[in-house]
Amino acid sequence: MNKKLLSFFISAALGVSGAPAWAVPLNQAEDSSASVTATEDDDSSLWWWLGGGAGAAAAVALAVGGGGGGGGGDDHDDFDDYDDYVEHYLEYGIWPQGTPQWVINKWNGSQGGPGNAVVNGTEVYFSKQPQDAVTGISSFTYAADNGRLVIDKDTVFDGKNKRAVVVTGKSVKVDILDGTTTTARRDATSILAKGGDVTFDIAGKLIADGDDATVVDIEGHNSRVTLQKTGSVLSTNSADGVEISGQNTRVDILGTVSVTGTDSTGIDIEGNNASLNIGKDARLSVQSSGNAWGEERESVLFDVEGDNLSIVQASQDFSVGQYGTGINAEAENGGKILQTGRMTIAGTGATGISIESEGAIKGVQAINQGELLVENGGTGMKASGRNAVLINSGNIRVQNGGTALDVRKGAMAVNQGTIELSGTGSTAMRATGTGSRIINDTSGVIRLEGQGSTPFATLAGGEVYNKGKIYADGVDVTGQYVIGTSSQSGAGVLYTNNSSVSGARIDTAFTRHTDERIVHFDDVIVGAGLRDEDKITSTSVVWSARAEKDDNGNVDVVMAKKNYDSVISDTSLTADAQVLEKGYKGNALFASLNQNSSHALDEAIRQISGRNSGMSNLQVRRLDNRFRQALSDEIRSPSGAGFNVISRYTPQGELGSGSKFDMVTLSQKFTDGPTSYSVSYGIADLRNSTNDSPDGITGGYSQFFSVGWQYDAGAWRWENQLDAAFHALDTSRKIVYDGVNRQADSARKQQNFTLTSKMSRPWIAEEQLHVTPYLGVKARYNHVSSVTEHGAGEWNLSLSKQKQEVLEPLAGVTVNWKAADKADLYLTAEGGVPVISRVNNGYAQLAGAPAVRFDKTADANTDFNSLIKAGAQWRGGNGSLSLNAWHWQEDGNRDKGLQMNVNYYF
Repeated sequence: MNKKLLSFFISAALGVSGAPAWAVPLNQAEDSSASVTATEDDDSSLWWWLGGGAGAAAAVALAVGGGGGGGGGDDHDDFDDYDDYVEHYLEYGIWPQGTPQWVINKWNGSQGGPGNAVVNGTEVYFSKQPQDAVTGISSFTYAADNGRLVIDKDTVFDGKNKRAVVVTGKSVKVDILDGTTTTARRDATSILAKGGDVTFDIAGKLIADGDDATVVDIEGHNSRVTLQKTGSVLSTNSADGVEISGQNTRVDILGTVSVTGTDSTGIDIEGNNASLNIGKDARLSVQSSGNAWGEERESVLFDVEGDNLSIVQASQDFSVGQYGTGINAEAENGGKILQTGRMTIAGTGATGISIESEGAIKGVQAINQGELLVENGGTGMKASGRNAVLINSGNIRVQNGGTALDVRKGAMAVNQGTIELSGTGSTAMRATGTGSRIINDTSGVIRLEGQGSTPFATLAGGEVYNKGKIYADGVDVTGQYVIGTSSQSGAGVLYTNNSSVSGARIDTAFTRHTDERIVHFDDVIVGAGLRDEDKITSTSVVWSARAEKDDNGNVDVVMAKKNYDSVISDTSLTADAQVLEKGYKGNALFASLNQNSSHALDEAIRQISGRNSGMSNLQVRRLDNRFRQALSDEIRSPSGAGFNVISRYTPQGELGSGSKFDMVTLSQKFTDGPTSYSVSYGIADLRNSTNDSPDGITGGYSQFFSVGWQYDAGAWRWENQLDAAFHALDTSRKIVYDGVNRQADSARKQQNFTLTSKMSRPWIAEEQLHVTPYLGVKARYNHVSSVTEHGAGEWNLSLSKQKQEVLEPLAGVTVNWKAADKADLYLTAEGGVPVISRVNNGYAQLAGAPAVRFDKTADANTDFNSLIKAGAQWRGGNGSLSLNAWHWQEDGNRDKGLQMNVNYYF
């Protein structure tokens, strides 16, 4: 067999994953020096096959690692040291084939017995297993399905690869009885359960002490863990009490969880659809010693990661100390934390609840409906990432420094409850980074007692919106403070004395609820000694704000709407802006036009009116041209039958913006003396995978028909051709501007007809050169049926039918040159300018404002239309090779292509 092919099969065979059965025995001397050396063979056929470099490294990992993941030098499937054999033995319950006897002897000697026995009883008790003076019992594997494992005595396992039991059976119930203590130290794992669908009932004590120690490690889906009132989990010094990986996990906490030391975790859950429920009487505490650097100094009580997570915290005895985090949750596609209990968060780096949702689809949300007491530099709730949301509808008290709600990297915090501040350095809400927002909602109250605290703190672009009430004195609201509005008469109120309000702004959320163009807001800032109220501005260029003091010294604001056409910077949008102004009403559609700049308003109007769309029309015209090109490139038999196929996986099958098509064409030519006829048919199936354009074709099909007639009258030739295309397409239009991201879908039908008639007279310049000039006329008629969009709510458009009628003269020339007996070159160039062009693009009507109709009538087209084709063909024996290029332009639409064909006749 070919050496290179053989090496491929060998590498593929060795790459099969699973329990390896090809372990190479090592002697004890080799144990300390054995290593993978395949990468040193630069001349191996495996290197050649995969192309060297990173490909060869991947091949070596595949061949040597049996498909296992890399990550360093201790993949136990490599079997290059004692620990690898032991890890496999503990994981699968059997020694791998070919294990050296000295490895087994060494393990048995360390365990004081014959090793890891496999037990299959329906009900197994620790107290009935072989005993060990040091650990409590001898290690064993429990492999029975649907069985019960009872931990009824104390055990202590210390060191790497040390385990009391490996549970490989499925649907096993594990009971850890009251009065027992199960201890894991320094990289040991007391109980490893990997059969799936396991249930743990913990009434005893679990102690994890030392780097990477874990008492209970569960690998598999559908796990159920209950920590009873008498049960406890104690984790310290970089240990994890309970680790769970797998989907659909449920954990109920009724007892005690205590975490100390650096980088320690009480309960760690990883997997989608996790559920954590913390009971009212649970006793919880976490605190880090703070003697490590960065994140490694932090310890966490509950760490949950995965989509669609659910956490309910009801404990009334929940304490978080310095560099500790009570609940840490990360999700990208949905998650909710509900806090109804009482939490005390005190000390530098202490955080009650922390959530993260980077690149989120649905995001994660943390809600406080209970009570948070924050002291001495702690943080009540913290969020990071887009679509991460904090909501306080309960009570938060911050004293002697600290923050109630802290958001970063595009997250949002909303206060709908009460936040009370006292002492120096206390902050109610903090926002850091562009897109991060803090909102004191309509029901929100922030109270500042004494000096040295602030309701809001922002950095690097964070924004503040106040729709509720703030009671404070001497507050600096310059720059980032926004007076939030919710209705025609509802606005946030800031209670402060002796303060400058320079730089404060008022938003336009009220426009969703009123058609009025002048709106008054009274007492948006209340207090004595207020100044600089004349510098309050609007958040939108569409509305102006005029602030003044009333007779009581409080600040009132009058908001007045400007005409859209007086604000836009692109004068081509004037007609659309005027139409919108006439149809103005209070709803989400018009509220979205309250942009912060003229340029942003221009883009919003373009999107709403559909003015920036047109890709789908271009794609249809390209598709018609591709059919004509496919006919000219058909494989044709001597009988006149032609056939061609275009695949969407080739450049010829791409229309741009992710739209692609498969096409088949069939044709037949007939000859009757000086007259010849042709009949052609094509069908195309269209799809779209990305649609990264503002609009485009997403699916559907098209059919094409063509009938040709040609008559030779001496030296003259008269040609006529009628082309018809029928399109039934699914299209989409993206509506994306600041504050809006929607997609409108629609179904459309379109018919295009083209009649071409031309006269030509060939001219033979010499035997090898033929020149054929021609003149003609082309008539085109295009019709698009009316379209109603759906899926974008008030942003949907209803478009009337559209049509185009064009008549244009044609002039062109075809040049054929026979360069040699087996080679041909050709060139065709034609062009024309429409002499009659009537275009009616109809109008577009807004769903959110039926009175608004955008006129879509376009100017008559007078562009120069052209088609240029060039190619070369080489023939030899039964085969031929051709290279063809073309450039097409019609009504401003362009398309081009380059194609190479190889034909073989047999």
